[in-house]
Amino acid sequence: ILGVDYRREPPVLELSEEGRAAGRELRARHPPRPGRSIVGLNTGAGGRWRYKRWTEAGFTELSRRLLDDGHQVWLLGGPEEVERNARLAAATGGRALETGCDNTLREFAGLVDACDAVVTGDTLAMHVAIARLKPVVVLFGPTSLGEIEVFARGERVAPDLECLVCYKQDCDFVPNCMESIATDTVHAALVRQLRP
Repeated sequence: ILGVDYRREPPVLELSEEGRAAGRELRARHPPRPGRSIVGLNTGAGGRWRYKRWTEAGFTELSRRLLDDGHQVWLLGGPEEVERNARLAAATGGRALETGCDNTLREFAGLVDACDAVVTGDTLAMHVAIARLKPVVVLFGPTSLGEIEVFARGERVAPDLECLVCYKQDCDFVPNCMESIATDTVHAALVRQLRP
């Protein structure tokens, strides 16, 4: 559209010390164990695209696996994820850490920046993680993974369905695209991203 040559320049997001403070302070209070990581799970996707959200069951199982492996799980989200994140934290016996759902955009970016890796749908958290050079596992369903570049900083995961990239806000397929993403697939992708 702009007539500018595309050279795969990655996005850049600069954060001030103030913007990074919330994440740094939380990480200082909850440091990862030696050889383990802090994994941010961005559990929502805003109100417009409910099928960008992976299932609570998937996030719960992934959280349990990560916690059992000694990693920390930080639950990320906005105002629409308050109840969802509370249920996810409760399902892990409180071991998954709720980072708050009322953070400013800068505080949210600082929390993502403090994570060692992020699992998210096609959302703001994905863009922040990529711009902040964080390993990311992005889960796709109704939106186009072909239009998103992770710049060798992660993996794009989508189920093997013909109806993908429908951009529908409602769906009567059972299981739907996000329900078709297996926890094993997400966990394996994340393990690959956490390797040194």
